[in-house]
Amino acid sequence: MFLVVAAVSCSRVDRADHGSAAPSTESSSLKLQADGGSQSGATNPLPPPKNESQTNIDKGLAHLIALQLPEGGWKNDVGMKIGEGYVPEQRGISHVGVSALCLMALMANGHTPQSGAYKPNVEKGLEYICSLAGRSGYINANSTRMRSHALATQCLAIAASCGGSKKCREVLTKAVNYIVEVQVKDQENIPGGWRYEPRQHDADILNVTHQILALDQAIQVGAKVPPETMELAGKYIAKCYSATEQVFTYQCVFRYDRSSFCTNAAGTLAYLLTRTDGTTNVDLAAMVNVLTTQRPDRVEGFEANKCNFGYWIGQYFASCALKRYLAEDTVAWDTWRKVNHSRLPLLQQPNGAWIDEIGSFDPKTNAYATAMACLVLSQ
Repeated sequence: MFLVVAAVSCSRVDRADHGSAAPSTESSSLKLQADGGSQSGATNPLPPPKNESQTNIDKGLAHLIALQLPEGGWKNDVGMKIGEGYVPEQRGISHVGVSALCLMALMANGHTPQSGAYKPNVEKGLEYICSLAGRSGYINANSTRMRSHALATQCLAIAASCGGSKKCREVLTKAVNYIVEVQVKDQENIPGGWRYEPRQHDADILNVTHQILALDQAIQVGAKVPPETMELAGKYIAKCYSATEQVFTYQCVFRYDRSSFCTNAAGTLAYLLTRTDGTTNVDLAAMVNVLTTQRPDRVEGFEANKCNFGYWIGQYFASCALKRYLAEDTVAWDTWRKVNHSRLPLLQQPNGAWIDEIGSFDPKTNAYATAMACLVLSQ
């Protein structure tokens, strides 16, 4: 995803747990290390170790490579979340966020800008992501929005950790600054959120969690993000939490206060990434139990055609959260991981793909679910 705490790392090489963004005496504008490597200086890590699902992962990655477009990106339906469903607006078109996820899945398995059998594909994909960045730093195309921008930013931060180009680092700098710039700062209702569109005076827990993940990954490679950005984002997440019901709702104000496996996974992860020392207002043990009981594939016989809009992003966020929680509860992560490796391979299609609603349940063309599955199984 890969991941040591909450985000994808290059070739699943362990990184130090930095906690939330620390105050800096430097300028609040983002700065990256000049060499583009990780904070440890490693730019060409060893190949990732094989895990029990590596054969499934490799088959999925081969499927992704077969789907890569000549310009370097990947197709998917571009659309929007409506309720618990996904409504396509443009079908089968180059997609920023899905392209970023495919690259993240490749880099999580040893295929980097510096090494691996798919090194040329990764280089071409990163060039494609960089080509979509506007002067403001916003990375979008074909009507993709802030979630895709966050995924592209996260992808570029991972690339920076494993020898990405100077161009990747330059685009990353502007992309992170853009996230900081467009954060909603309505102290009363939306203390530090993001929504679908930049500067939209609204927010939701899924978009906020994506931005937090992107910023967290950027911090891992030396980005200097203003402390108040993460602090305000943490305040938004806290407002989405109901201590009495032990859930994270989709929004803390306005129309949508529903909760689901996906929102609970997002909220738990975002809380873990933004909490400060001594913060105890969220019952993490209870949230782990909520995720376990809500997990869609917890029962035998769960089928791939039941993977709705929230299934794979929920799995991604939940796995990131449980991995992050490892230091506090090793049993919870070990149990969750075992279920991942017993259940998710069963959903793989004969051609190596995984499917879901966002990819129209089509195994021939589904890159989104395939990338997500590879990321989760890479842990």
